[in-house]
Amino acid sequence: MVISNMDEPELDFDTLASDVKKICGDLRILTTTPGPTRCIAKLTEVFDQRIGRNREFPIYTTIREILDRMNKEDQEKGTLNLQVFEDYGNIMLISGFKEKPSSDEIQNIPVVLASHADEITFIMKKDSPQLLPIFNASPLANYGIMHHDVKIFGFREIRDERKFKEIGAGSLQMKKKIRKTDKKEEEIAEFYLEDVHLENSERKVKEGDMIVQNYDLTPEKYDLETIFHVKALDDRVGVLAHLYAMRELNRRGMKAKAIFVGDEEGVDKDIAWAKLARPIFRKYCKEENFIIICDGFDGKQLSEFKEEKEGEHLQEALIVPYRSEGKGAGDPGLFSLLRDYVIDLAKSHGFEAATTTDYVGRSFDPKIMDDFPSICSIDWSNGPVITPSENLFNVCHVDESVSIKQVINIIGTTFWTVRHLYDHIL
Repeated sequence: MVISNMDEPELDFDTLASDVKKICGDLRILTTTPGPTRCIAKLTEVFDQRIGRNREFPIYTTIREILDRMNKEDQEKGTLNLQVFEDYGNIMLISGFKEKPSSDEIQNIPVVLASHADEITFIMKKDSPQLLPIFNASPLANYGIMHHDVKIFGFREIRDERKFKEIGAGSLQMKKKIRKTDKKEEEIAEFYLEDVHLENSERKVKEGDMIVQNYDLTPEKYDLETIFHVKALDDRVGVLAHLYAMRELNRRGMKAKAIFVGDEEGVDKDIAWAKLARPIFRKYCKEENFIIICDGFDGKQLSEFKEEKEGEHLQEALIVPYRSEGKGAGDPGLFSLLRDYVIDLAKSHGFEAATTTDYVGRSFDPKIMDDFPSICSIDWSNGPVITPSENLFNVCHVDESVSIKQVINIIGTTFWTVRHLYDHIL
């Protein structure tokens, strides 16, 4: 792979860490921007029947503004602009081109970074305060809800004035009850919206409106020791890591593509989740593409790190051979490539990475695994290792936190994975 900007120094931990305040600030913005399932991007750049022609979904606006700033900062270096656009309700990001490339040119890019930009979402039931989860609600049901504040979003207005907007706020309450069937009794969780406060007294909450959690936010004092604790880390950490990895690839003229998927969340027993993932991968990727997924998994599951780091947030980027007890898509051979070459390569530039065979959730890969087998993972971990307590569960969707050092290590390890592929394989 020819590097077009030879004046750009090699990426190391200290160089990336000098941007820690920007990295934390961008994560803060990403995690406080609403991104309900299927509501992160338009179906195409020019048309989406759900919102007005000149409107954008909030999370797309946030990502576009972060990229606009990155492009502006790099203009003096003569760096190519990162290209971003919407398709199939997902967000595409391209590095290494002067102008937006054609679909064929994008297909020919051999490396894909993939993470999901949505967050857990409920919808309002008709004539009832009950909420219907359109995500895997078992973590909330099993471990309880630590943060009760929620925000309400919905589609309003008509034609080209149609908007996706905040309607109000409220409180999320969970109630458990026993459901009897012919064969057994089972405990089920039901979710309700209470204490509703509307943005405008003339508005009202309607059936189908979308509810997302509104977690407390880490104070705005950021450095390398920051533990970021906020809603929607799953998977805005992955999105942020890929935004910065793509920036570094783009600074060196390296062609890569990132896909930020709009509907990862699903129900465990239904492998048909992430319906927006397959069409965009079919359009812009080839079967032999090397796909690097970044997603979070629970510190509660990290038994292999218990002896050394119990009760601590991990700082290493986590490299995983497979996902979810055989139901996922990671390839053991690609894992071994990262294990045997990339970990040492990243370490030589100050970045930390570690392997683990602990349990990892499936992410959105079940919808692409049949067509795109070359998948590996460079993941982050939510919460400290093991150590569930009365106020800390280390479970995505329930209680989410991440070490900023780990985020920086993921960015660097992802960059050096792509660099290794281009230098020695592709």
